[in-house]
Amino acid sequence: MKIKFNSMLDLISIGGGVVSFVGLLTTIIIRFKMSDKALISAVSAGVSVLLAFLSGLYSQQLSRGLSKLSHIKRVFLSYPSDFEVYATRVAQALRHNGAKVWIAEERIKPGEKIEEKISQAIDDADNVVVFLSKGISPNMLHEINIARAKRKRIIPVLLESVEIPADIQGLRYIDLRENKEDNLQELVRAAS
Repeated sequence: MKIKFNSMLDLISIGGGVVSFVGLLTTIIIRFKMSDKALISAVSAGVSVLLAFLSGLYSQQLSRGLSKLSHIKRVFLSYPSDFEVYATRVAQALRHNGAKVWIAEERIKPGEKIEEKISQAIDDADNVVVFLSKGISPNMLHEINIARAKRKRIIPVLLESVEIPADIQGLRYIDLRENKEDNLQELVRAAS
């Protein structure tokens, strides 16, 4: 897990916490002329307080890292805009089965950087489901490349008769052109 320092204020806060901790320990040691056992107890308590302070300061980053340890599967859906309604239906089925699903239309707000959000979402995902149709866009190909670079599990799904992109040709796909309900259940089991 990588913790990012977002500003100089983060570094100043950490520095202030460390200086306060050292000052507190020094005061306790000088004031009470502590024995070795008492000193070890004070240091242990101080370290606990400092870790609690830092955990609170960086709770959002820590929770994101801990969520990756969770058993809930995180699924990124990549699909052509013509199939947004169908992708939403698949997302509901996945969520009903306990998966956490990421869809661009739900997660990217106007004014946000699309590529940054998609890269982060793929990074957080366990599985990347790619819906393939005749309308595969350059954006979808880019999402496939990001997923491959991050070594994510990609599950190709055929919506129409189409040539599978070379990057994912060797992967077993799920065919939703026929027998949609049974194959949709296979997709839900595979991704969640």
